[in-house]
Amino acid sequence: MDPVKDSKPIRRFPAIFPSLRQVSRVLHPKVLFAWENSVQYRASNTSWLDGLRGIAALQVYFFHFFGLHTHWGNPYGATPEDVYIHQLPLFRGIWAAGSAAVCIFFVISGFAITIKCLTLLRKGQHLACYESLASSLIRRGFRLYLPVVLVGIPGFFLMRTVDMVEAGTFSFEFERKNSTMEQLLDFVHRTDAHISPFTYAETHEFRDRYPYAPSAWTIPMEYYGSIVSYLTILFVSRIPAFKLRCAVIGFSSLYALHRGCWWASLFLNGMLLAEVMLEQRHRAATSEKHAAPTSRARHMFYQIPFVLMFAFGYYMGGVPPKVLPFDFHPIPRVGYQWLYTLYPPFWMFEMQEDTRWLWYWSGMFIIIGISQVPWLRRVPESTFCQWLGKLSFSLYLVHPAIIAVLKPHLDRFIDGSGAGKGVKCAFDFITLTPICFIVAAVTERWIDQPSVTFARWFEKRITRQETEKSIELPLGRQLEMEEQAPLVERIWPEEEEGKEPSDALLGSPGSSQRRASHDRIS
Repeated sequence: MDPVKDSKPIRRFPAIFPSLRQVSRVLHPKVLFAWENSVQYRASNTSWLDGLRGIAALQVYFFHFFGLHTHWGNPYGATPEDVYIHQLPLFRGIWAAGSAAVCIFFVISGFAITIKCLTLLRKGQHLACYESLASSLIRRGFRLYLPVVLVGIPGFFLMRTVDMVEAGTFSFEFERKNSTMEQLLDFVHRTDAHISPFTYAETHEFRDRYPYAPSAWTIPMEYYGSIVSYLTILFVSRIPAFKLRCAVIGFSSLYALHRGCWWASLFLNGMLLAEVMLEQRHRAATSEKHAAPTSRARHMFYQIPFVLMFAFGYYMGGVPPKVLPFDFHPIPRVGYQWLYTLYPPFWMFEMQEDTRWLWYWSGMFIIIGISQVPWLRRVPESTFCQWLGKLSFSLYLVHPAIIAVLKPHLDRFIDGSGAGKGVKCAFDFITLTPICFIVAAVTERWIDQPSVTFARWFEKRITRQETEKSIELPLGRQLEMEEQAPLVERIWPEEEEGKEPSDALLGSPGSSQRRASHDRIS
């Protein structure tokens, strides 16, 4: 008997099983939440900004979510009913600091889009700086507005098919039109008005509202702040003295704040912070060999003012506005009332919203404090915060629509059980938060990253003639230009490939999957 002929054939699994394995891989939590190959953490002097952007985006989400479950304008003790622990200033800085988080976005954006050019200027590489500036200017509009428009398209369909007004302040009744054609025309008109660079940004979010992605009211301010930063780079590019450069940038920021352009002022503050940190790094490197050993006590004494600055900025982040246009009569804001006496006269700083002055300085104090205290930077440098930074722009854009669509249904479901406010809030949070992060991960992969890729492709496409010219240069000249290209050790991962360090609110750590999140946000 031939064992070969009589042996039974080996059974193979049906072809459906490989597809099931693929589905299981797609549904793996690391894939659903965009954790896989996304957080390639590398220690650097600026990685904490990536994580801080992620924390700020999470604060905006908390602000919008918990603001629907409580009177966010009422701190602890404002009324006899407001006696909950989450209303204390210690906790309001976590969930009620969404407006201060927007200010943090703008400072980080100003830092991110200018530090490369400032580094090149310090090396005397003016030609490379101008080329980098032109490249950033070409890509910036696509990087900011393309994800907003692509996220606005499903927002248009949701506006026609779902009642998004019921949840609260994300959509209004007048924004829902009577027919699909009217809604489509409104979508086109509002999208054109929102992304147009020839329309001056309004100073109040409700006047520049984009209902199909409500949180995108900050994106025109991001773009205008970027343009101001680029022009300031050109202005200071021929100024060799560090102190004079800082004086020019600081005066420009102060004048922008005087005119009420707080977003442009914050961008310039981010640029000024980048210049100061580069100078600190330079002095530390040049005086390293000759510097006397510094005692631990002296080092800690140096950090005390910055720790206090961070703590005060955190405290101010939870301050409610003195008057809410959609709220009832103004009431004393216990624990914050004395801050309202710090408002400057309108003729000095033309702030359309008084409390914006306090949120402005809250964001500034938080970033300055963290930048000078190494142990404060450990939290945003953590892997979790770096992951948050990757999803920050997408999370910032998509969470209002998710809350508006799903929260009313969740409330009706839990209302039948007779649960209290606390149980209802916890149920909504546990249900909506994973959904928001999953949708943000999908948006980051299929909208955010392709937007960055398209911007790079568009830049290479329209500058192809210049690229061909550079190839015809003599070999010696080509080598000279290549030697000028490298920057410092690592500023942003995009810079290693010649890309623009994105903003935004805007941040994600290295690898091709991290490229999309640095612009923005936020």
